[in-house]
Order: sequence, then C-alpha cells, then structure tokens
Amino acid sequence: MKKILSLLFVSVLTFGLFSCSKDDTDENSKDVITINGEEYRMSRVFGMSGSWNDMFENAGEFSVCVLEDVGPETDVLYYTFYFESTKMPAVDDNFSKMSLTLIPGDGKGHGLDEFTYKSGSAKIISTDKEKGRMTIDFDNLTMEFEGDTYTFDGTNWVDFNFDR
Repeated sequence: MKKILSLLFVSVLTFGLFSCSKDDTDENSKDVITINGEEYRMSRVFGMSGSWNDMFENAGEFSVCVLEDVGPETDVLYYTFYFESTKMPAVDDNFSKMSLTLIPGDGKGHGLDEFTYKSGSAKIISTDKEKGRMTIDFDNLTMEFEGDTYTFDGTNWVDFNFDR
C-alpha cells in the first residue's frame, strides 16, 4: 500500500511540475487576476474546462480558478461564469454582452447564488484551440447579487474545450 501511495504522490508531483511549465503562460497574461481588489494566483493544476453547446441551449460556461493561501494551506476557488450565445466564443467577443452570470465557488457564503452582470467587460483577446484555452481581458467586470458584488480585473487564460 505504501508503494502505491508513493507512486501516486510522485505522479501527482510530476504532473504538477509539468502543468505549471513556462509553456502554460500566455504573452498577454500575468498568471494573476484581481478579484475584489485582491490579487490571486491562477490555478494551473486544478481547474475546470469550459465549453459551449449549440444543440439545445446556445449557452456555455468557463471558470476562473484561483489559489488562496489560508495559513499553511492553499485552497482552490472556482468562479464559474455562464453565458448565452448563438455561436462558439471567438476573439473580440465580449462575455458581458451575453447574458453573463456568475456562481462563485469560493466558500464565502453564496452557495448557488447567481450573480448577474452589472458593469465592466470580459473580452476574448485570443484563443488557442490546440491547447484548449482562451485569453480573456477582464476590465473591472462587476457581477452583483442582492447588493453583494464581485469585480474581476486582469488578463488571463482559462481552459476551454472548443471541440464540444
């Protein structure tokens, strides 16, 4: 059993090292994003791949996954955005004009509350279908639910499955 756990640990460690290589950066992104005025490192090991579906929904989703240091521990926070569109997202599309909503998975007490677009923008500045990602420029994108807000600022890439 110890041997299996040791192999699993080495596999996870190796995956983490390769997943965070320089190749995973984008010339337009800084590997950090600002949420509500606080800078967070993007998670490149743990994440969720977004997608778009035209069969019935004409809708899609993508997630901003960040790391938060809590004492000696590091948590992964997931901010999942949902959008409506009659076509696959492409360069120059602005998610803020696509009935954008947000469900923050950050454990700050919002559960499944759906935040709606208030102001700012989230514009796609590049896509890389081979690597399965799109780079989004968040320009003071503010989402609101019953007076509470989340504001995203910065340019970074998110995982996105262009084959779905």
